[in-house]
Amino acid sequence: MSTLVENGTLTADQAASVKAVLWTPSTKRVVNPTSVLIEVAGYLGGGLMLGGAALLLAVNWERMSERDTVSILIGYAVALVVAGILVAGGPHRIIGLRRGEAPVRRRLVSVLFALSAGPAAMAAGVAADSEEVLAAGLVGFVVAVAGYALLPTVPGMLMTAAMSALAVGGGIEAVDRPPDLLVTYAYVGLGLAWGVVAAIGLVQPRHIGYAIGAGITIVGAQLALGPDREPVAYGLTFGAAVLCFLVYWLERATALLAFGVVAATIAVPEAVSHLTNDALSGPYILLLTGAVLVAASALGLWVRAARRNITAAP
Repeated sequence: MSTLVENGTLTADQAASVKAVLWTPSTKRVVNPTSVLIEVAGYLGGGLMLGGAALLLAVNWERMSERDTVSILIGYAVALVVAGILVAGGPHRIIGLRRGEAPVRRRLVSVLFALSAGPAAMAAGVAADSEEVLAAGLVGFVVAVAGYALLPTVPGMLMTAAMSALAVGGGIEAVDRPPDLLVTYAYVGLGLAWGVVAAIGLVQPRHIGYAIGAGITIVGAQLALGPDREPVAYGLTFGAAVLCFLVYWLERATALLAFGVVAATIAVPEAVSHLTNDALSGPYILLLTGAVLVAASALGLWVRAARRNITAAP
């Protein structure tokens, strides 16, 4: 730059202007080690509080009264919520965190709010006279939803999903003489419900909601595995794969592409093994699984490319 000024190509003012444009300050984010340590310490503290609640139940189950146990567990849940509010800087600061301000503080507060559903669920399970799992799941779900509504984040969404699965399991356990395949259909239905919730935008980011729904659906389908029920298992799993590819075509949620490949890779070898009466040996099944995985991956890439071309078309 100085050479251009010296030979008269640029004036000093012009050189300063060019330099200001070309040598802008770096916008690269610098990680503050202190912030990282504070964040990790907060996560560990919340996890230790939750672990302490579980340990308290295990060690003092026989010595403590039901009322005392419930009171202490509720105290743990309240302490986690209060800790989250204090870390946020007060209730009024949570609004700012909802807008994405202070990402480290936002993540930490969301984890503390999410963890509060754990001891709340334990307290409900201990206090319930019957259907303990159902009571725990429902109360935990309500607390998790409240925390997520207060501060919508991925940890809150994951805790809500876990509590919804617990509540469904408790509901199944409460059914007297449950019909065959109730567990499978219940969890497949729960997974589909999560997909619908994500599709209409009730949870953000939506691709996490889709991933939760796809995961629960595939696991629920596989719960049908058993004598004379293999067609239900691989049929629902393959249906989940097709649905994942279809929704990916519409929504472009990459997580669905991955889950679709996984579901297809599980379902096709199961179907072949069942339809051939287990005539294929291990090496052939392994070879088939690899071939299905490659084919499913190729299909996924084709869907992705086709979707991109349609989007880019005028």
